[in-house]
Amino acid sequence: MHKRLKHGAKAIILTVDSPVGGYREEDIKNNFQFPLGFANLEMFARKNDDGSKTGKGAGISEIYAQAKQAFTPEDIAYVHRISGLPVIVKGIQSPEDAEIAIQAGAAGNMGF
Repeated sequence: MHKRLKHGAKAIILTVDSPVGGYREEDIKNNFQFPLGFANLEMFARKNDDGSKTGKGAGISEIYAQAKQAFTPEDIAYVHRISGLPVIVKGIQSPEDAEIAIQAGAAGNMGF
């Protein structure tokens, strides 16, 4: 995120509706691995003791397994606070959740 800020990002889009990755047969067949680590993933990753990796060499299923399964208003406020940018929340499922996101500091939402 800090790299994007340095290069002039104008907003942050936070996706909250994709806790489970799709079945990516070609990635599995080809043993796809991420060539670089994910610095921002560490902020939101669940803590596991099963050897799952979030960095260099992690497979797609390991990355999705580490993904946080639910975002909270505190997460939205945190992203807004550390970025100083408008946070647009993608994937909100109800008007009530949209209102909660706005109260937490979101500048808007995409798609419900």
